[in-house]
Amino acid sequence: MDEVLAQAVRNWLIKAKSDLESARILATASQPHVDTALYHCQQGAEKALKGFLVYKERFQKTHDLNSLISEASTLVSEFTTLQPEAARLTPYATEYRYPPTVTAYIEPGMAAYHEAIADAGRVYDFVLSKLPAQCKPDST
Repeated sequence: MDEVLAQAVRNWLIKAKSDLESARILATASQPHVDTALYHCQQGAEKALKGFLVYKERFQKTHDLNSLISEASTLVSEFTTLQPEAARLTPYATEYRYPPTVTAYIEPGMAAYHEAIADAGRVYDFVLSKLPAQCKPDST
């Protein structure tokens, strides 16, 4: 495998892992920021999926995890098993990034965070399981 491509994939996975760690830090702070943690969960899953698609040279510029899963499943059918996670995580790309215009803002609860971090972790781990060792962040 071309080292430039392997490094590009690793870079996406490093950023994905950083987003997941950011989500954990934000959610477990003395004053948690669950809304931003949810966004980082979505971003971690998105970047992991994009890393896989970069590996397959099928990169897509979208925040819609359902679309990324659909594209990845044309290459590896088992990606369809991640559709429930994608459906739950996709709204977090925008849902809490901006304040509501008409209704009062309500901070999401920790239950939403626990579900999102588990979902994002499953996506990240699944992507790692479908990549060769030289593409994984700890292979450098």
